[in-house]
Amino acid sequence: MCVDYAGQDVMIYPCHGSMGNQHWVYEHQSGLIRHGPSHKCLGLETRDKLVMEHCDGSKDTQRWRFQNFNETAASSILSE
Repeated sequence: MCVDYAGQDVMIYPCHGSMGNQHWVYEHQSGLIRHGPSHKCLGLETRDKLVMEHCDGSKDTQRWRFQNFNETAASSILSE
């Protein structure tokens, strides 16, 4: 399953492998998760509701940290 955003609600949807609505870029330094097509960022509205917002790195609700993130491996994937 993948996180999908088509302009309304953020939802979990079967992965289709075509990027598009399921294309996300994690910016490790800022902690932002940016949606490729819309350029909006994934935020947390409440403990159980994800929302899309204009990116603002100063908002705690938009900063994400992954416990098992390999920045070197992610950088090599992005440069391919």
